Amino acid sequence: MKALSRFNIAMLCLIVTFASARQRAFAIDPSVQKPLLDAQADLRKDQAALKQIKDKAQTDFEASDEFKTAQANLQKAQADYKAAMAPVLEKLRAKPEYKAALEKKLKATTDYETLAKNSTSTVDQITAASNAAAVAGAEVTQMEAAALADAPAVADAKAKQIAAAEELKKIRAKFEETLKTNTEYQDQLKLVETDKQKIEAARKAIADANASAAKSRASAPRQSAPAPRTGGGRTGY
Repeated sequence: MKALSRFNIAMLCLIVTFASARQRAFAIDPSVQKPLLDAQADLRKDQAALKQIKDKAQTDFEASDEFKTAQANLQKAQADYKAAMAPVLEKLRAKPEYKAALEKKLKATTDYETLAKNSTSTVDQITAASNAAAVAGAEVTQMEAAALADAPAVADAKAKQIAAAEELKKIRAKFEETLKTNTEYQDQLKLVETDKQKIEAARKAIADANASAAKSRASAPRQSAPAPRTGGGRTGY
């Protein structure tokens, strides 16, 4: 039995070796993968170079007087808007109804946080507390919004802030336009696009090689591995 077991093991190894050899016979040449790996490496390198060119161009653009002026105008408009809101909100905070609404919001928020941290709280309890906190918070926000909307100085400051933001946005858009005439950037961009095309071509070549190998395996005649013997020794006379 031991001799037979060793023989069967040897035959099993032979069968596995035979199958592996057949598989290697139709394996894809590793060189087919190289163009893809090379193209991917080139893309990473060229994209990094493209970013460096763009970052430098943007730094130079933002150093221009036009950009710095627009940015300064927005910062001033933001500060003016905040200053215009301050006295309006201060006056609102002195009103009893606002104080009550704020206390309600703080209590609702505290109740929700307490329930959320308590492992014995049910989902319904936490949901109800969350909704109550949201409603109380919305009430305070609405009161503030209404007070600010009734203040002409706030409305004027807000309009100026929006206009300044739009102006800066337009100037930023000019930077993207300058890239179209930036020779260094455009040349590098072409390299990136070429890398992407090479990657697609390499992937197609690999897919074609896979399909060809699969077709060869399907059409190749199958060769049987030697069948294991079931018995040992010679037949005596």
